[in-house]
Amino acid sequence: MSPNSFSKTQGAEQLLRLPEVLRLFPVSRSAWYFGVRSGTYPSPVRIGARSVAWRLRDVQALIDTCSGRDRAIDSPDGL
Repeated sequence: MSPNSFSKTQGAEQLLRLPEVLRLFPVSRSAWYFGVRSGTYPSPVRIGARSVAWRLRDVQALIDTCSGRDRAIDSPDGL
């Protein structure tokens, strides 16, 4: 990650601000927040009075889950 990135680190845990999350998981801001409210997407962690971020590991797990679903749909067995 570049030094001008929005990423924040907390010890060994990397945090992503919303623009970075949306670059990794390309949906609209409103779709992302709807997914967070519905429990489909990971919840943010508060990093300030008016700031939130998402754990990189949570976003990567979401991407891995969705990638697994895509592979299952594309499989010849249709599972």
